[in-house]
Order: sequence, then C-alpha cells, then structure tokens
Amino acid sequence: MLSNTFQIVVLLLGASAIALLGTTPASAQSSFGRVSVKPAFELDGVGQDIDTITFWETPDPEQTLLFVSAKASQLVEVWKFPFVGNEQAPLRHSSFGSGTRVNGVIFDQEKDRLYVATSKPASTVSVFSFPGGIFEREFIQGAHDLRSEPNLDLYFGNNGERRAYVTADNIVYVYNAETGEALFDFKPTTSVETVIADEFYDLLYIPDEKTGKGIFVFNPDGTPHSRNGQDHFGGGGIFDSDEEGLLLYTYPSDGSSDDGSGFIVVSDQKSDQTDFEFFDRQTWEHLGALNVDDVSNTDGIASTQRSLPGYPLGLFVCINNDGTTVGVGWDVILEATGLGPEDRGTGATISGKIQVANSTQSVDNATVRLVQSGQVRLETRSVADGSYELRNIPAAVYDLVASKPGFADSSQPVSVSEGQNLTNQNLQLAPLADVTPPAPPKNVQATSEQNN
Repeated sequence: MLSNTFQIVVLLLGASAIALLGTTPASAQSSFGRVSVKPAFELDGVGQDIDTITFWETPDPEQTLLFVSAKASQLVEVWKFPFVGNEQAPLRHSSFGSGTRVNGVIFDQEKDRLYVATSKPASTVSVFSFPGGIFEREFIQGAHDLRSEPNLDLYFGNNGERRAYVTADNIVYVYNAETGEALFDFKPTTSVETVIADEFYDLLYIPDEKTGKGIFVFNPDGTPHSRNGQDHFGGGGIFDSDEEGLLLYTYPSDGSSDDGSGFIVVSDQKSDQTDFEFFDRQTWEHLGALNVDDVSNTDGIASTQRSLPGYPLGLFVCINNDGTTVGVGWDVILEATGLGPEDRGTGATISGKIQVANSTQSVDNATVRLVQSGQVRLETRSVADGSYELRNIPAAVYDLVASKPGFADSSQPVSVSEGQNLTNQNLQLAPLADVTPPAPPKNVQATSEQNN
C-alpha cells in the first residue's frame, strides 16, 4: 500500500472542518444566533394545502418559473417572474389520478423537466418537459405505495447516471430518472419526507421528520454515511417540531459553480413561527435560526441563486401555513445573518493536485482530507484536472490524505503558518493493481504445502 507519511502542522485560527465526534470544530462561518427578516412578497394561488416548491431557471431570468404543489387540489401552481400578480394556468394531468395528493416537485435544470410525485392511490412520478408543460412519461405507477406525502430529489452521478430518490414515509425508492427503471430502495431509521442530494460530496441529507433527531446523512447507495462515527447532525433540541423543508446553498453565491462550501437550511415546522435552521455545509455545525415575519407551519422551501431583477443574489421561498408562498431576497438574508462567501474565516489555504503515481495523469473526484488523531477535520474533492483546495484550517497537527476507490491511499505533511497560502501540495495515488501485496508468512506457506 502506497503511503507517504509526513505531518501537516497548521498553526491557525478559524476553521472549516468536517463534523467531529467528541470535538467541536470552529465553523467555516460565523454563528449568527437568531435573526428576522421581512418578506418581499406573498403569493396566494389557486391551489389548496400547498406543500413543495421548485424553480425553473430559464435562460432569460425574466422568464423564470416557480412551481408549487397543491395537495388538496391535485395540481401544481405555476408562477412567472416577477411572480406577484403573474400566476399562470396550473399544471393538471390525468396521471395525478383522483383522490390523491400532488406533493413533491423538483426541476431538472439541465434537461428542462419537471418531476411531480403523487400519493396513493396513483403512487406515481410524472415527468413534464418545458416550456409548455408537455407530459412525457411516468414511472412507479403504483408499483409501490407512496403513502400520503411522497417527495423526491434528483441526483446526477459522476458516471452520468441520473437518479430520482422518491420518499414514502419510512422508505426511499431509487429509480433511473431517464428510463424509469427501478434500481433499489432503502429504509432510513427515521420518518422521511424530504431528501436532498449534495453532488459535490456524493451525499444525501434526510431530515428526521417526526422526532427531532436531526438530519441523517447517507451515501448514494442508501448506506449511512459516517464521519468520525457521526451519521447525523442537528439533534440535541435544535428542532421543536417537524423537520420539513430542506435546501442546499452553495458558494459562490451566484450559483455559477460549487466549491464545496455553503450551508444547509431546514425548516422547523412550528405552528406559531417557523424557524429556518442553518447548518454549515462542511462542519454540520448549527449556525443559527432565521425567522421570516408572519411565516409559520412551513412545509417546503426552495432557492434560486441566479440574479433576478430586484433580487441580485436570487430568492429564498417558503410555504406559509399551507396557504401562501412567501419570498425573500438572498441579499437580505445574507446581510441579516452575516453569511456569504466572504465569511470564510482567516485561516490558511492548502492546494495542489491529485495524480496517478509515476505519471502526470490527473485523478478527479478523489477525496482529500485533513486528519488529526484519526478524526477527519476537513474534506473536499478533486475536480476534473485533479486540483483541490482546503481552506480555513484550524490550529493543529494533521495528516493530509487522498483516497479514491481503486487506488491505494496516499498521505503527506506540510507545515504552514497563520494566513499562509501553500500551493503545490500534490499527492500521487497508485492503482491497486500496481501495488504488490506482501508475501504471506512462511509458516502459512508451509501449512499450505503440507495440505497439498
């Protein structure tokens, strides 16, 4: 096994670290406590008992569409920018069935498709192409009981596969989003409604809807994902009611790319005033709670980070008490919370490339970690050209470790001082086929010969 080991000494303040068990890392972002903001608008559409929200980010921002599912009306509300006073004809279709609840909606921005999850007795996912809202196909079609409030998210794997993760109370069904082929299913140990995929880290986040245990983390294959023995975050009394809506905000703020940092927002569905709980995406640390004036009992939340006229950093939208959809500009929220890509701490930066051993061939999607005493402190992925960057490293001694399936792990040390920018911290990964296994002990070989 290839292992170049030397120590990383990082003498810094400020931190961006993967959540730990037994230690509490400093967050990459500053905690903000509790803040309140005023809504920019409120939409009251044709639907009753509305639940889930998604955006279509059209090439022309002024053509942006907002979709809102309406459980009691078996339809999807459609709103066109600037949204206020601009409700379009709702989306209705025979695939939604009768006596059902149209609940989950998610938009595939690359393929311009809207996916709609409908409850039993239809228990199906309908797919519509845009512009036009033309019905393409459906899948599941009663093959599973999707219960009363199915929801879904899309995941785009590194191999080009597009998956739909469809929730049904206590189970998640996984389908090929292109072909409708059933792939597998898994059962979280929690009550489930919402799920969101983090493709940068290849993770799924699933809030525990009923018991307040927090947000559980899974690998794309449905197995629990554990960092330092911890497979969830946000427990310990942070949530007072159902953990419902869920979104991922990525940096940079314009949504043009994803550098692995940002935050996760989860709605705490309190009947008097919804708390929108913020968690650091990298550390899973709780950052604070946001209240939107007069918003309560929130189910779905959604976000667009594209600049829109009047909303330079995009929009945050949420359901208010099953009846209306409320919007707030992200510029307002970031100012109130103090969050934003400039809030990254003052620590050092380590960057480099991951390559195949004894070559200049790049290794993309390798996991690069800072490890201290067996605990992961910070984690990122290499991109297409093999490059990676780790930011805001806390004061400590580390191993810098790179890994990827099919390769032997590699590690190496670096010493940095406060505020230093260390470049060219390159690691090489040897394909496992090139690693010579150790010879068996002589007594084992002799025993084998005797048995022959």
